[in-house]
Amino acid sequence: MRKRHILLIGLALVCACKSKTAVIESAATRELRRNNPIGAIRQYSRLIPIRPAAAYNARGLVLEKMGHLAMSRQDYLRAIKSDPTFCTAYINLSMVEIRMREPEAALLALDTSDPKCSATPEFAIARSAAYFHLQRYAESRAEAEKALRYLPDNKQAHFNRGMALFNQKVYQTSADSFGNAIRCGMKTSSSYYWRGRAEKEAGSLASATQDFTKAIKLNPHFFEAYLYRADTLKAIGYKRGEQEDRQLLEQNWPALKAKAEKTPQKQ
Repeated sequence: MRKRHILLIGLALVCACKSKTAVIESAATRELRRNNPIGAIRQYSRLIPIRPAAAYNARGLVLEKMGHLAMSRQDYLRAIKSDPTFCTAYINLSMVEIRMREPEAALLALDTSDPKCSATPEFAIARSAAYFHLQRYAESRAEAEKALRYLPDNKQAHFNRGMALFNQKVYQTSADSFGNAIRCGMKTSSSYYWRGRAEKEAGSLASATQDFTKAIKLNPHFFEAYLYRADTLKAIGYKRGEQEDRQLLEQNWPALKAKAEKTPQKQ
């Protein structure tokens, strides 16, 4: 009878913790929907005594979105310390290290993770990004392709592969990879821009122009897209379109335009 009583008390405590966790997480979600990240941070801080790893990780994501990268990094490290098997925290840590221009630290975060984490396709995608920023393009491509064997429709893996191939000067295959990323849902100015860059290098000038135009529609302030569209229009022989783009560059980004004209275009 006494054992049963203790068991019931234990179950009641577990249920109470779960209920409190759900309430706090729901409150944090509401704050984010209201565009109130400070409120969400307060809610996740309340969750730390109950679920420390998940709370630190969630708070780190909010801080990272706010641009507080160093603080975000500390929270991911706290999440890992609370639960060394928490794979998502290792990935988030590696991504913030890349944003802080520390790709070596990003790769180290992944390499020192729990062994069960390193076998996942999500880790392969993160490792692909770290290798890319270390300019180890062959390894970046290999990791992206490893992820695609498990997740053939993963848009980020296709994009990472496209970037690696572009820097290996395999332009048509790179354009195809960016196309796959777009097909899988990455309809962003960046994905269209980079497919345009690859198509331009592969000689598909009309397709490149169309992609630069799509990138500009999604982001009217995309300086590089105007610049490369102007160059592509010049190669096609469409002088009027080229002049219009260069006038826009001169009007809106005179300093960047002058710098670009003096500096060889980088890949």
